[in-house]
Amino acid sequence: DLIPGPPKPFTEMPLTMANAYGGKDEWDELSIPFTANPDGKGYALSAESAIGKALPNIENPTALIKVFGDHPEPVGVSAPPHPFGPRLPRTVEFHDSGIMKRLDPKFFNAAFPDMVLPKLAVGERVKITGVADRPIEFEIPPADVSVQLAFGEKSKTVALPLDQIGVEVDAEHVFVTYRLAFQYRVVPLEKRSCSLVATVYPEGAR
Repeated sequence: DLIPGPPKPFTEMPLTMANAYGGKDEWDELSIPFTANPDGKGYALSAESAIGKALPNIENPTALIKVFGDHPEPVGVSAPPHPFGPRLPRTVEFHDSGIMKRLDPKFFNAAFPDMVLPKLAVGERVKITGVADRPIEFEIPPADVSVQLAFGEKSKTVALPLDQIGVEVDAEHVFVTYRLAFQYRVVPLEKRSCSLVATVYPEGAR
């Protein structure tokens, strides 16, 4: 089997998708890209074309390239492009008719799929280490608004679920966003509305 050679030492390495798995190879005089990351490195369609080709510098430690034929999912620390291939099959499901059946809110998350936290609850304490001189700690705040959905004569109020947490390390600033994904059946001439409603907290609770 064709196996990777020993790694070469380096002092600096850009943490970009260009150094993650992917790239292009040639087949029948055509350039064939690895669709999930066409600008990466390491992708080869044949053992012959793999010989001497640079391998990715950024890999998932649980899915390292060991032999030719391994095609790991690209990973990194930056935000992958929105149409990043591995994101779609994990978060969107369609009926056989082509109509969307399920849209997971994680589809809108800018992180790599395996870097998305399962779930964080309001009031939960978060501690991030290894990105600054000292740990970054904060508590997940509640949303100050809810969403009121109305379809014809029916209406309901839904709490906004947590969507993402952004950390600006240099500024020591944290921001939290919320997003609600919902589906509805289109009924001709039916009145529909989506409104934000301020959350009313008991006195002293906020």
